[in-house]
Amino acid sequence: MSLFRWGTIKETGTQYIQHQGVSYPGKVLEVGIVSGSVILAWRADDLQQYFCHGLTFGGKAALGGPISPFTGWSVEAILADCFFRITDEADAQTGDILVWIGLAPESTPHSAILTTTAVDPGLDYLDEHTTTLQSKNGLNPNSVRHICCWAHRN
Repeated sequence: MSLFRWGTIKETGTQYIQHQGVSYPGKVLEVGIVSGSVILAWRADDLQQYFCHGLTFGGKAALGGPISPFTGWSVEAILADCFFRITDEADAQTGDILVWIGLAPESTPHSAILTTTAVDPGLDYLDEHTTTLQSKNGLNPNSVRHICCWAHRN
């Protein structure tokens, strides 16, 4: 199930995204999410590029080409409206979301999807050597990497 209401996408401006010295032209969009909130997202003019929040929150499946919610209040609205915070990492499950929070200069600079979880025996946190996640670094291709968890479960 999508977090986005695809029929609500509305273009509001243009913005270039800088990644590794290359400037990617795109559009700023308003898009509704299932809670009724409206967030801002970016869509590349080539309809191919998207960044980590587009992968993590399902924006790569957008009709008309992938979208990526902007870091900051847009991601925070998605988390507050559609997810619950996991306070004990040992409760994390495959498919949950990891969001890096409070790292300057942005409040939510990166996100990823847990693909395997492993908790150290006798401990209450994810093992950074055996837990894996699916992620994107900027506009680079998707990757699987070892590692605040968020969950969206029906």
